[in-house]
Amino acid sequence: MSQQTHERYVELVNLKLREADELFGTRLHGTVKVTFDGRGGICGKATVNRRGLVPQLSFIVNPEALEQDWNDMVDDTIPHEIAHLVNFTLPRTGKNHDRGWKRTCQALGGTGTRTAKQGNYNLTPARVSTNHRYMLASGTEHHLGPRRHAKLQKGTDKYSVSSTREPILASQYIGPVTPPKLNTIKHAKAKPLPVRGGKRTKTSIVRDLVMRWMTEGQTPESILTNPAHIDKVRVEAGYPHNSIAKSSLKHNVEKILAEQ
Repeated sequence: MSQQTHERYVELVNLKLREADELFGTRLHGTVKVTFDGRGGICGKATVNRRGLVPQLSFIVNPEALEQDWNDMVDDTIPHEIAHLVNFTLPRTGKNHDRGWKRTCQALGGTGTRTAKQGNYNLTPARVSTNHRYMLASGTEHHLGPRRHAKLQKGTDKYSVSSTREPILASQYIGPVTPPKLNTIKHAKAKPLPVRGGKRTKTSIVRDLVMRWMTEGQTPESILTNPAHIDKVRVEAGYPHNSIAKSSLKHNVEKILAEQ
């Protein structure tokens, strides 16, 4: 993935951080470190390190997910994880994936869902330790971790069930524990939901404006370079600066073009 793609994604993260600061009175913009070293079956992850005097906030992105579904990673992963960052900073707004977190996520334009059926992603799973199954003489099945299984099979150690002291023999091995299929993945692909008594999100406002201008026959280039349009986006969506409005306008134009 190109450096330009990373920079564009960081730009959109910062745009949403500014929006979160406006909505919740936080000071997230400029304090969150965005990295692209996420792995396994997650799209993104928000973390906080409270060991120092000042908490260190991070937004970890899975670059593989970013390559596979850019739109979903922008539309839902960003508000999903930033909602966690808001919760870290303002515990009264929610935690984990509770109702408070859901409201925060939806206020930022996300779907507010924890997981969705896999279909947009085919991520490489992280390395998982495999447990091993043993059928004991009593007819009960017992599992051993990879280290104990290896030692038992090599004959370098002996094991028994702690509760019954029934011995576990190497000859009783019947195979590995079959891991569950990775049939869920973070974030659903859906349009932003109305929040706060039916008030539309900024994303939906800008999208509606872009769709209207395109329906009138205006080209994407003319929409993006028209100062009146940028100012309209700033006023209608409530952005504090034209630079933020321009970035939001560009994102929505690119998204609509990708959908066509």
